[in-house]
Amino acid sequence: MKLAVRILAVLVVLGIVGAVTWKLAGTSSPRPTPAVGDAASSQSIRNTQTPLPALPGAATPKAAGNPDSPPGPLTPGAATKGMDEEVFQERLHNILVNDAIEHDQAAFMLLDMLPACNVEQQTELSQHAANLLSDEEFTGRIRNLLLDPKVHEDVKEVWYSDMLNRDPQINVPLLADVAKQKDNPFSQEAIDTLSIILNPDIAENQAIIDAEVQLYLKQLRDEEAGIPPAEPPNQ
Repeated sequence: MKLAVRILAVLVVLGIVGAVTWKLAGTSSPRPTPAVGDAASSQSIRNTQTPLPALPGAATPKAAGNPDSPPGPLTPGAATKGMDEEVFQERLHNILVNDAIEHDQAAFMLLDMLPACNVEQQTELSQHAANLLSDEEFTGRIRNLLLDPKVHEDVKEVWYSDMLNRDPQINVPLLADVAKQKDNPFSQEAIDTLSIILNPDIAENQAIIDAEVQLYLKQLRDEEAGIPPAEPPNQ
C-alpha cells in the first residue's frame, strides 16, 4: 500500500477519534469485501465488516464468545511454497460461502490456514479474515501478527491498515505496541499517528507513549460512563 493511502487511513482514525464522544463502543464500519476468485465472488457480499485472511487437520475453530477455547496457530510458518493453489482456493471458497458459519468463526478458520501458506496466500487470507473479524475478537487474535518479526511485512500491512479502521479503544493501544517495537516496519508510522492523536512530543519515548495511552483510554472510559472531564489545575 502506498504511503499516501496509509496517510488517508490515519485521517480516518482521527475522524473516529472525533466521534468517540458520542459513540465509543460501536463496531467497525462495513467495508467492501474483496472477491475470492470467480467462484466465490458472489458470496463475498455476505461479509458485513472490514475486509481481511486452514490447513488439512487444522484445529477446531474457536467458537465466538467462548473464552475457554484456545486460539489456533496465528504465526505463519517459514515455508515459501505454500499450499497447492487449487486446494487453497477450494478451502477458501468453502469457508466464505458457508452461511452456517458465523463471521468470527470463519475468520478463525482462515487464520488457522496461515502457517501452511506462502506470503501471497497469507495476504489473501488476511484480507478476507479482516472483513469477518469483529472488534471484540480483533486484539487477542491479531496482536501477535502485528508484532511477530517472522510475519511478512505484506501480511502485517493488511492488519495494520485494518487496525486503523477499528475503534480507538482497540487501535490506540495496538499502535502503541507497534510504535515501541523499533524493528517493526510500521513503527515510525505508528509513532507519527500517535503524535497526532495523543501528544506531538510523544516521539520514541516508551514511558511517554504508555502514559499517554493510559490517559487517553481513561478519558474514553470516563466519557462512556458520562463522567465529566476533570477541571484543569489553577495556574
